[in-house]
Amino acid sequence: MEDLNKQQLVLVSLLVSFVTSIATGVVTVALVEQAPPVVGETINRVVEKTIEKVTPAAVTENRAAAIPQIRIIKEEDLVVTAVELNTKSVVHVKASYSADPQIFVALGVIVSKDGYIVSPKANIEEGGEYSAELSDGTTYDLDLVARNDATNTAYFKVKQGKQKAGNATFNPVIFGSEESLKIGQSVVVIGGENRTIISKGTVTSLARDDTDSAKGRVHAIETDAGFVRYAVPLINLNGELIGVRTAPYEAGMPLSFVPVTLIKEQLQLIRTSENAPAKNVDVPQSKGPAKGELLPVPGIGQ
Repeated sequence: MEDLNKQQLVLVSLLVSFVTSIATGVVTVALVEQAPPVVGETINRVVEKTIEKVTPAAVTENRAAAIPQIRIIKEEDLVVTAVELNTKSVVHVKASYSADPQIFVALGVIVSKDGYIVSPKANIEEGGEYSAELSDGTTYDLDLVARNDATNTAYFKVKQGKQKAGNATFNPVIFGSEESLKIGQSVVVIGGENRTIISKGTVTSLARDDTDSAKGRVHAIETDAGFVRYAVPLINLNGELIGVRTAPYEAGMPLSFVPVTLIKEQLQLIRTSENAPAKNVDVPQSKGPAKGELLPVPGIGQ
């Protein structure tokens, strides 16, 4: 041993360890074979459980990490979400004249956090007392601030000083844009007097000012959605408002909606002229049946 160098000593040590391991294994197997069957079964179960908990778990985890997770979104899920996003923005407009009790006259859409509401102009008359009932049953008194004969729209504002909850903040719709619409795109109409009723359809026509140009301004959106009584808001599958229905329904004719851009422009005109003496305000439009004047209610702002 004294004549061996370091490398040879290492090799000898490895050889001795290897022989010892083999001998230990042989002795262990011999003892297990001589042991009662119960001991052998117990050892086998321990080994199997150890393999199940260590090796397969690691392999399964690696495989799961390697496989990308794909989520399939169905159109019906988009419709449900879009309708839910607008539930708090749709209100029931009620009116009373003289001493008569208030009755439902139209659905309205909240278009600002400070309580502006747009609705169809039909059944909205001067001299009436109006209120809006929200989806949670809360009721607010309204001021009729403007009407537009060309687009058949009426605009209300919540009476801030007469609310039970003080100067509340409302849940307005999210504005989309009719300019991004495509023919064949899916849309949803929301209506109903006593409960929410929807109708799903597609955009069938975008009526423009210049019929010879695809770049003309959209003044009407038509869809093949089924008729829903008192339907007002038209939304896309993102839940954005893209149009408001104000024209009376005609059997056999497609539902037509005023583009949201016109609603936004009229709302801006109302805001800027709210404190000015009442007068006719020209709506900045070009051609098409939507051209007209914004007609504030006499006495507003005086």
